[in-house]
Amino acid sequence: MPRTVPIRDFALCALLLAATPAAADPVAGAVGYEYFRGSSAESHAALALAVVDLAVVDALAQASRWTDEAMGQGTSLTAGAGVRLAGPLRARGRATRVLGDGTAHAWLLRAGPELRFGQTASVAGYLERATVDGGGSSDGFAGEALVAVHPRLVARATTSFARGEDDNTAAQTSAGVIWRALTRLDLTAEAGWAETRGTSVTPLPAAGSSGGFLPLLRGSQTGAPASSATSTRTSSPTMLLGARVVFP
Repeated sequence: MPRTVPIRDFALCALLLAATPAAADPVAGAVGYEYFRGSSAESHAALALAVVDLAVVDALAQASRWTDEAMGQGTSLTAGAGVRLAGPLRARGRATRVLGDGTAHAWLLRAGPELRFGQTASVAGYLERATVDGGGSSDGFAGEALVAVHPRLVARATTSFARGEDDNTAAQTSAGVIWRALTRLDLTAEAGWAETRGTSVTPLPAAGSSGGFLPLLRGSQTGAPASSATSTRTSSPTMLLGARVVFP
């Protein structure tokens, strides 16, 4: 009888890393590709990551190379960790450095609690902060739930909201699945809805972000006060497709 594919730190990497219990295979990695389509642009990314899961503590390192219609090309580096506090409760944090090939550089930070129910489900909530070098920042929150609905299939749902300078806001929700198509091949498909309101919203690349961040919300770029800037509202469906080869 097939074993249930474990949920292995989805809050960090939204990825099934192995089809064996975490304790039996504490170190794993993956290489893959992601495509994201949103309201303002589409992005592509190639990524590589490694995870160490020792039950009490776990850690993630990831690098991705992306191409984005709005930001051009760049690289993102992510490091994260989690520690079990009591029972199913964990504390989790993650930091991402976004390095565009031009001048677009930013820090993306996330921290919060996670409830992990064995190897078959997890629920998490996070506070997030994004800061662009030279000015511009946003603060928000995000929630995520994952449930193994089949030995080779995990359902995932996310929601997030952020507010930046001049009361710019962004909200997004999505739902999808991660399917263990082959022994070492995971396929991801998600669909959702995103909405932004404000005078200036800079979309950070979503592909390759392993769960993604909301767009970075800047203040008015023209020097005009917020009341005189032209406020815009954009809403549209979103789509994320991905494939990852897992090893060892």
